[in-house]
Amino acid sequence: MPLGMAIYNIEITLERGGQLARAAVVVAKLIAKEGKPVTLIKITV
Repeated sequence: MPLGMAIYNIEITLERGGQLARAAVVVAKLIAKEGKPVTLIKITV
């Protein structure tokens, strides 16, 4: 995924389903990739 891409319905823990950025007005953007287990996102309303 390219940096700056909008993402929705984010799953925090594997197999738990989407928990973040689920509402219509909430947008999360990919801001940095810090390696395989860590990705930074910014959530705005």
